[in-house]
Amino acid sequence: MRFLLKMAIGIAMSLLLQTSAFAQSPKTNVSATIADSAETPIAGASVVLLRAADSVLVSFAMSNGEGRVVLRKIPQGKYLMQVSAIQYSRYSEPLLVEDGLAERELGIIKLYDPEYTLGETVIEGERTPIFINGDTLEYNADAFKTQPGDNVEELLRKLPGVEVQRDGTVKAQGEEVQRVLVDGKEFFGDDPQMATKNLPADAIDRVQVFDKASETSEFTGVDDGNDEKTINLQLKEDKKQGVFGKVMGGYGTENRYEGKANVNRFNNRLQFSALGMMNNINEAGFSLNDYLNFIGGMQNLMAGGGEMRLTIEDDGSLPINMGNNQGLINTAGAGLNFNYDITKKTELSLNYLYSNIKTRRDREVYRENFLGDQTFISETEQDQLSQYNQHSVNLTLRTQIDSMTKLTWRNTFGLRDALNTSERFSQSFSAEQILANDGFSDGNTLGDRGNLRSNLTLLRRFKKAGRAFTANASFGAQNDQSDLDLFTRNRFYQGPVVAFADSVNQNQGQTIRQLTYSGRVTYTEPLGKGRYLEANFMHSNFGENSRRDVFDRFPTGDSFNEGLSNHFQKDYLYNRGGLAMRINRKKSQFNVGLNYQQSKLAGEIFSQDTLITQDFRNWLPSMRYRYDFATAKSLSFRYNTEVREPSLEQLQPLVNNTDPLNIFLGNPDLQAEYTHSLASQLVIFDQFSFTNLFLNLNLRYTQNKITNARSIDSLFRQTIQPVNVGQDIVLRSFLNFGTPIKPLKIKVNLDVQTTYNRGIVFVNAIENTTDRWITSSTLSFENRRKERVDWRIGGELGYNQSQYSVSAELNQSFVNQRYFFDLDINLDKEKKWQFSSQFDYWLYPPSGPFAESQNIALWEASLGHSFLENNRARIELVGYDLLNQNIGLNRSNQLNYFEEERVTTLRRYVMLRFTWRLSAFGSQGVQIELNDRR
Repeated sequence: MRFLLKMAIGIAMSLLLQTSAFAQSPKTNVSATIADSAETPIAGASVVLLRAADSVLVSFAMSNGEGRVVLRKIPQGKYLMQVSAIQYSRYSEPLLVEDGLAERELGIIKLYDPEYTLGETVIEGERTPIFINGDTLEYNADAFKTQPGDNVEELLRKLPGVEVQRDGTVKAQGEEVQRVLVDGKEFFGDDPQMATKNLPADAIDRVQVFDKASETSEFTGVDDGNDEKTINLQLKEDKKQGVFGKVMGGYGTENRYEGKANVNRFNNRLQFSALGMMNNINEAGFSLNDYLNFIGGMQNLMAGGGEMRLTIEDDGSLPINMGNNQGLINTAGAGLNFNYDITKKTELSLNYLYSNIKTRRDREVYRENFLGDQTFISETEQDQLSQYNQHSVNLTLRTQIDSMTKLTWRNTFGLRDALNTSERFSQSFSAEQILANDGFSDGNTLGDRGNLRSNLTLLRRFKKAGRAFTANASFGAQNDQSDLDLFTRNRFYQGPVVAFADSVNQNQGQTIRQLTYSGRVTYTEPLGKGRYLEANFMHSNFGENSRRDVFDRFPTGDSFNEGLSNHFQKDYLYNRGGLAMRINRKKSQFNVGLNYQQSKLAGEIFSQDTLITQDFRNWLPSMRYRYDFATAKSLSFRYNTEVREPSLEQLQPLVNNTDPLNIFLGNPDLQAEYTHSLASQLVIFDQFSFTNLFLNLNLRYTQNKITNARSIDSLFRQTIQPVNVGQDIVLRSFLNFGTPIKPLKIKVNLDVQTTYNRGIVFVNAIENTTDRWITSSTLSFENRRKERVDWRIGGELGYNQSQYSVSAELNQSFVNQRYFFDLDINLDKEKKWQFSSQFDYWLYPPSGPFAESQNIALWEASLGHSFLENNRARIELVGYDLLNQNIGLNRSNQLNYFEEERVTTLRRYVMLRFTWRLSAFGSQGVQIELNDRR
């Protein structure tokens, strides 16, 4: 193990030394001044140097406020120099850099108005890589070399100022990209990775990075500050005249398989894409957002406060993290995306997604629980099999009725069925390792869900600039049904002898129907000098009808259990209105508002003939401020307040003793939570040096926080009841810093994330204030020129600490470490052979309740060969967990316990993959191309 780690570090250091040595060879700094025809300096002009032989980008810089620009450390050779700026014609001239010159001054380079032509030298194949058009940074995709078959994600990795993290998250100018558009249109909704992972790089003409304003702001012309970092992918014209796509398949040891396919048909009015995939290697079907939408209905299997109702899984959650520690997962899915411009003013967007997820999750959990000044130990073994099928349809229709009016209608429809089977055995011990109880449970759950959401938005602007009216109406309906067959047996000990035992053998059926509607109107009146007054009013209602029927099973037949069954109806009614003042300046936006909200709960428990009513009234102030120092340099503050009412499940005074070891009891005296949120954000991206700094600070202060109080008896049976506590504080910070080290031709990145939480825990009526710190820091280095070699090396340090006010002797802390090395190499000049490797080394030292240290090395590697004419085909040998050390380990600490979980998960396999692509464009006929996939 140590040998492999030393080998990985040795390779990385060798690459660094080679890069450094290369940097010491004689090179020339080329400098110039960019000016207009009157010799007035031009700031922000793009200056690029392309290799004359193949037009590969060698260097790039932008002129500063004095028009000065320096291209540093240029090797001798023949180049093409291009200079471009907004509102000026492009300058293009050959440049010869001779050996032995430390500095080369080109003097003043003049750019002229487009009407004035100098007869510049034209070289076939020349490309200007980067333009700045106002607030938009635009990349010419052809100027950045990618491999045949690469997807958009690989293209983005090569763009200056854009980063793609290992999980596929894209950052531009230091900020996370929230949306990726294709020719200005949504691609399978709003998840960026649907486009970056499924569209080919060679289909892209331009990549545009900008802050996209909200739909309301774009139409009314009044900036509301709700913008998103966005990438727009402009397709090449030939890709709009035909069909393109690809198919990939692989099979390996341990019967591992993987298959993906996509086909795309785009033109000036139509976008059509079809996707399909299946695998048993724990890869997500489509995107995180898809699975989050999928989980929405599963929350209805949970009682208030997070306790189980119809499922015997601890947290009732769907494993959306298709990673190393989530069991063995088989996934299949298909999708269709359709965008069509019906007329110049009306466009239709329609997409459909199908997902099938089958998860086998065998787990062992060791938990140390804190009870005031003492502890007890619980150990659990669980075998779980879950299968989910989900269909979802999204339809959006946008039409501009006239120049002053726009209408948007969004609809979502979903169907889901689920199967969950689980067997669990648990034991509880005192701190002296004396057995107190053990339990066995066996459950089978069947469930299905249907949901519909519809939203209609009307935008109206008037002749007076800034005057606007918006109206929004929404409707939602959802129906959940589930059926659980449950058997549990629990034994309680006095010494080595079983004192007594109990068991449950039941069928539990539940139906939940939800109906929601809301309406909101907003009127904006301009007051002059960038000032606007906004008035708003919203009315909404959330209704739910829940029926739960429990039957005890006996040899003689089933008997209705009236004590555990219930039937209730609840309605939350909201009215909120207020005023806001908005001040927009050239470089700043300020918004301050005050709303008044009334929320009423009307609930009835039919099974007990009981009414539960609550009335909450609150003032809700808000504030937002943003100052733009320059392009991609800004500072913002945001303050907001919100109210979270207790659910009826938390309020109803009913006992849920489905699990006799964990009894849940509602609390009709609960008050609503009132939360203050304060966030600040600093973004700095230097377009001249490509240095970025992103700093985010968030504070949440909650009054009347709802938390679960636990009462635990001598046999470690728990009664859980939600209660209000005085306060809860959560402070989060995030820092991202990246800058190139030009002499070494590398870039350094630093990420630091910290979360602090002060909460209150009640155990056996003892109030214990808990302070928790969770910190993670990642430092990495990577090379900047990636034509032949692409590497990244670094480490991550995680620190967790918990401190208790009552029981200081139970204070705990532990540290986790991770080191990684990623490498991609083109092994030959023709780029027919490629090698790729990812190496991660985790260190879990002994600390707190975890007496045993764990060191885990995960190594993935692949060797690919491209062949046939123009590298049209690719075959690839892929190995996962080559050292066979993935043991599925998770460690965590919560407010009143530490936990270690071990999950049976994906282990070593080797797979052979083949990739094929279809292209058919214009009148050229159908052409079959086989291309590689990295």
